Amino acid sequence: MVVIIFLREFIVTGIRLFAATRKKIIPAERIGKHKTVSQMVAIFSILGFLVLKEIANFYGIWGSAWEIWYKRAIFYLMLVTVVLTLISGVSYLAKNKDLFRNEKNN
Repeated sequence: MVVIIFLREFIVTGIRLFAATRKKIIPAERIGKHKTVSQMVAIFSILGFLVLKEIANFYGIWGSAWEIWYKRAIFYLMLVTVVLTLISGVSYLAKNKDLFRNEKNN
């Protein structure tokens, strides 16, 4: 999941830099903003879960049932993030494919 997120970020950044060399500004898309929000929610939730897990371990109330819910919650948060990442990445590539077509014509 992390590799997919990183690859999307590197590809989109590369396209933005390439577009900038051609004096073209590519605005952020709405789906990209949703992706960013989902990433932030996932990161803060995971960090919050880690803190809660440590507190529960300290008081001896962490059990296997909590562990199952903990892992499921993180998995589903990351799944939503990866799906939005893939959708926004494909959308970004599709909407900016003309940058690469122009390169071949020049």
